[in-house]
Amino acid sequence: MSRVGSFGIFPVLFAACLGILVGTMSALGQQLPAAQTETEALKPGDKVELDWGGKTVTAEVVELTRLGWYKVKFNWNDSERSLTLPPAKVRPIGGNVKTAEKPATDAAQPSRKWKDGSGKFEIDASFVGKDGENIQLKRADGKVIQVPLHKLSQEDRAYIESLLPPAAAAEPVNPFETAEVVKPARPVKPAKPAAAVVATEFDREADYEGMQELGAQWVPAKAFVPDPLVRLAPPADGKAVVLAGAGQAAKRDDFFENPKSIHLSAGGGSAVVVFVNAPPGGERRVRIVRCDLTTMKFAGEIDEPLAGTPVDLSPSGTLLACLPEHFVPQGQQPMIEIVRLGEKGLTTVRRWNMGEHSEWAKRFEQLWFIGDDKLLTTSAWGGNIVLWDIDKAKALWQLKVAGHHSPVLSANRKQFAAWLDGGVGVFDATTGETLARFEAQGEPGSLLAFSPDGQTIASASSRTARVWDIATGKQLHEVWFPKPMASKTLDWAGDDLLVDRSYVVDLEKRIVLWQYELPTPKGEAIATMAGGVYWVLAGGGKSPYQLAGLTLPESAASQKADSLTADGVLAIKPGAAVQIKINVPGATPDEVQQVTKALVAEVQANGLKLFPDAPITIECSIVDGGQETVNYRRFGFGFGPIGPFGPFGRGNGEGGDEATVNKKLSVLSIKENGKELWIASGHYGAPFQVRQKDGQTIQEAVNEQKGNPVQFFLHVKLPKYVARHEADGTYGKSKLLP
Repeated sequence: MSRVGSFGIFPVLFAACLGILVGTMSALGQQLPAAQTETEALKPGDKVELDWGGKTVTAEVVELTRLGWYKVKFNWNDSERSLTLPPAKVRPIGGNVKTAEKPATDAAQPSRKWKDGSGKFEIDASFVGKDGENIQLKRADGKVIQVPLHKLSQEDRAYIESLLPPAAAAEPVNPFETAEVVKPARPVKPAKPAAAVVATEFDREADYEGMQELGAQWVPAKAFVPDPLVRLAPPADGKAVVLAGAGQAAKRDDFFENPKSIHLSAGGGSAVVVFVNAPPGGERRVRIVRCDLTTMKFAGEIDEPLAGTPVDLSPSGTLLACLPEHFVPQGQQPMIEIVRLGEKGLTTVRRWNMGEHSEWAKRFEQLWFIGDDKLLTTSAWGGNIVLWDIDKAKALWQLKVAGHHSPVLSANRKQFAAWLDGGVGVFDATTGETLARFEAQGEPGSLLAFSPDGQTIASASSRTARVWDIATGKQLHEVWFPKPMASKTLDWAGDDLLVDRSYVVDLEKRIVLWQYELPTPKGEAIATMAGGVYWVLAGGGKSPYQLAGLTLPESAASQKADSLTADGVLAIKPGAAVQIKINVPGATPDEVQQVTKALVAEVQANGLKLFPDAPITIECSIVDGGQETVNYRRFGFGFGPIGPFGPFGRGNGEGGDEATVNKKLSVLSIKENGKELWIASGHYGAPFQVRQKDGQTIQEAVNEQKGNPVQFFLHVKLPKYVARHEADGTYGKSKLLP
């Protein structure tokens, strides 16, 4: 039996990206401080071994990087490859490295306490030998580290000289000829010269040793103490901050520059707006624009090269936390970086490595400051949350949660909430202690948001919004959207919800009340809810960028809400009369009976009544979507007939087998007198990948595994409440800003 994959535009792009990952996985590793390594020093031209593509290959060292990694080159499939690897990933081949000088006696040296020249740092280790200007020490864990001799205390240096025979003393070396040229941590603009920063001053290796493993607990019923929002006063008279000073051009809009995010300090006294300018083949720069929200005035900007993108601002407003781009260039280690926001520039405070591509639990997609000294990170793929001590780059504790979603912080960052298996948990953001836990229904990837008073929590998926009381776990509200939402963001707007930065959901009336049309600088709306004020970025292009603070819902939406009643807008509610229509061509009589039975059970569970001539119809139908022809081929990258990464790649139809399928669309809808109120659908066509049995053609395998569109109706849920609405699914819309 073998596996083959289907191909289209998306799979081809997926193949290219995943191919990059395959080429990068072996290149990434744990970064060691430049002050110590666990392999002996290599020099350009030395031969080394490394593991690549499941084989051991011989490579040549090209150079030693500033951070102590080796750039190597080797031949692979008749082409030259170049990688930058940490010392732990390369193995010297005999004859490359000179033998370290050993003590005069062969007796094992006892463990002793070693100190650096400042007297601040010490380690328990035994002396192994001396290699030029470095000494080798064996730690208690058995690993041998290499430390520059000149960084040790005078007492330790004298001790080493007493152990070595006179002939072993190193010959004098002219320090001015061998001195290494110091490179700054990042390029410095000529107009703003800065002192060079040695990488080891802020670089750390992620420290997971001693990390506490936490788990969500079922806590006894007790009074839950919420973390309520302190509301900010919105700007008077709708005043906005123009993001340019008097000495600057009113317009600041580079072609490749894009606004990314808005961040407020604790208390809302200041804000920063982040822009990224990444021209193809050019220098990647980040621009930080500062705003004084007490005066609603521009407070300056910083424009510097920066590898990562700022994603959070510390409560004091002085630190920015940065994450790397989604795809890190080959040979580079993905890093978390903390930078200080100064008057004239950015200064790196701390930087440490994330996991390799295969270490999903250590690949963080989001992070938040907890105070100015702690950092909360989350990995949706790994399903874990980690609290870090920023100064030490040390993981303090890890909490396992449900995967494929992002946790949410409370108003003052004292708590966070996350999906668990079968429910929601609320935790102390500093200790990880479980504060509340309740059973709840939610679709994979559902968003969460604390209410302004901190006593309830909301979720939103593509189809529904729900609200629970945190202390009791009781579900308070459920709203079914008339049409699927993207559900990429979720906020509270007063007593309502705000979905996708645009849609106001009235919880009491169970309707999508209003749609706001936001400004879209460079094609994307940039906005954030902070302190109960909705901060929106406008302008760009021919006009300067502006930051405005608004209160939602605005008067037009509020007036519309006041004119509606729940009884008046709800068509589907307990006691409503409905009829069922089934139109599923191609289904067997047994399948029609199964669909009918499933729908009747749903209707009865929701408290609805069945009447043959009811004006409200629940209709299920299967629609012909036309034919598609897909090319399949076997895959695997030398790892066996199936391969580890799934199907990808396409050779313009060459070397593959084609299969033709009739696409089907399963549609479940609710209509009142022919007008559509709610709809859900499922698409059925050629499977992305199939498993081919021996002697079976690709067409036969596809026909067997393409999926049955009837199954959609056996699993989809009917909403308990559905409102009447306009054709676009809302009761009105307006522009937030001109």
